[in-house]
Amino acid sequence: MENIKSQHLTPVELWMTVALVLFLLLLAALGTFVPVDAASGFGIPLADPLDAFYLRIKGDRDLGSALAVGALLWLGDRRALGAVILAMTIEPILDASLIIADPRGHLVQALTVHGSAVVYCMLLAWRLLRRRDGASTPLARSTGGTLATEPGQTVRYKAHQARDHAGQS
Repeated sequence: MENIKSQHLTPVELWMTVALVLFLLLLAALGTFVPVDAASGFGIPLADPLDAFYLRIKGDRDLGSALAVGALLWLGDRRALGAVILAMTIEPILDASLIIADPRGHLVQALTVHGSAVVYCMLLAWRLLRRRDGASTPLARSTGGTLATEPGQTVRYKAHQARDHAGQS
């Protein structure tokens, strides 16, 4: 059975991931070097320019996220990359929630800026986590060896196929 790690990213997945890394690097640079301007783009203007320090912390987070995604992209483990991107989706979800909860926040900006990031990351994570060869995932093995790959279609885990074939001989 082909190792999932050896499955290469499609060109679309590669460019979507590179775009995510570049966008995170841009956010890191903005938060670090022009935090007052970055605050407006984030969704809540700073009440006091001295609070720009906290946007620099967000810039650090974005830099760490960009480096993590970039490292996993370089290592070529598409499932680990997909899992990390899926886990990182909590960041724009919480960002949007915090902006909506703040009286200075704007619902439309929170949903367009951060909501679009959630959709983008979830789509990319789904593309990276899905199996293209129809083989099972660890979840499928733990649930009896079947995997629904498309509506109405079920694929048996290859170990079951081998055992079933051996029994027929």
